Amino acid sequence: MSSQQQQSDTIATQELQEIVIQAPKVLRKSDMDVFYPSVSAIEHSKNGLQMLKNLMIPTLTVNEALSSVTSSGQSVQVRINGREASLDQVRNLLPETIKRVEWIDNPGLRYKGANAVLNFIVINPSAGGSLMTQAMPALNCSWGQYNAGLKLNNGRSQFGMSANFKLTNKVEMHREYHEVFTYPDGQTLTRTETPTRGYMDATFGGLQLDYSYIKPDTTVLWVAVHGYKAWPETSLYEGLLSLSNSPDAILLHDYNSKKGFTPSFQAYLEQHFGRGQLIAIDFNGSLYNGRTTHNYNERDAATENQLTDVNTRIRDCNQAYGIEANYIKNWKNSRLTAGVSYTANRNR
Repeated sequence: MSSQQQQSDTIATQELQEIVIQAPKVLRKSDMDVFYPSVSAIEHSKNGLQMLKNLMIPTLTVNEALSSVTSSGQSVQVRINGREASLDQVRNLLPETIKRVEWIDNPGLRYKGANAVLNFIVINPSAGGSLMTQAMPALNCSWGQYNAGLKLNNGRSQFGMSANFKLTNKVEMHREYHEVFTYPDGQTLTRTETPTRGYMDATFGGLQLDYSYIKPDTTVLWVAVHGYKAWPETSLYEGLLSLSNSPDAILLHDYNSKKGFTPSFQAYLEQHFGRGQLIAIDFNGSLYNGRTTHNYNERDAATENQLTDVNTRIRDCNQAYGIEANYIKNWKNSRLTAGVSYTANRNR
């Protein structure tokens, strides 16, 4: 007599929740598309740059790691409440303060020849504050991006402080090239460079203090003091250079270095009037003090005799000022912009 046992395995199943970001509401106008962020897009965004990515604007590419925004491979100008801004300032925006995003793919003269423009319309919370930090270090080399932003709100006013730091320390790099020169008599000369070693340093940081007053669609006032510090941005190329008309190889050394400090001041005022009219005034001024160094030399690989030795030292002291005023009149299907601008530079 035989008996047969049957055994059944029980597998517990669990349904995973899907993350769904609803498409934003889009309002098509004659000169722009206006995107209103959906609730899900706000909930799944930690900063303004992620919010922009979640808006899924056609042809727009947002790269958070490289801090770049492009449209069909071309750069995009970004603005906050009408004033020109940086991607670091966009990154420090709280998603819930972004009221709408204006996408202008055919900008006019007001935007200084930009290929496309993104204008973030934001509001200030009436109370409280926020602290945002972000760190993106590399694991296999001395490279990283670090950002922090503090904002304190009181009524329609906001006081802000932000800092950013970019580390690039002795990151390995090289160059190699092959070029042919043809003389008038038909003879040719071929130069070929084979790399031996090279590296790049590009460490810089910035600190900004700013104040803004925003009465939505009525008044925008923004002033900021910013300091930008570039530690020695250096690049070193060393290689072996061979010439088709000589059996002797040449040791090549090419070194570049640049460092400096740039304080700047910016102010922006936008006032709306009745019947779709507004006036926008933008002022900026900056001062740059820096030093640039370039060393280039060639030596005979066999004897190490000096063949070429060029050394350059440049000290810069540059000032730049600019003011622009625009009058804008909006109709239902058209817009008129009239403005004046003045720029001044003093370079030593």
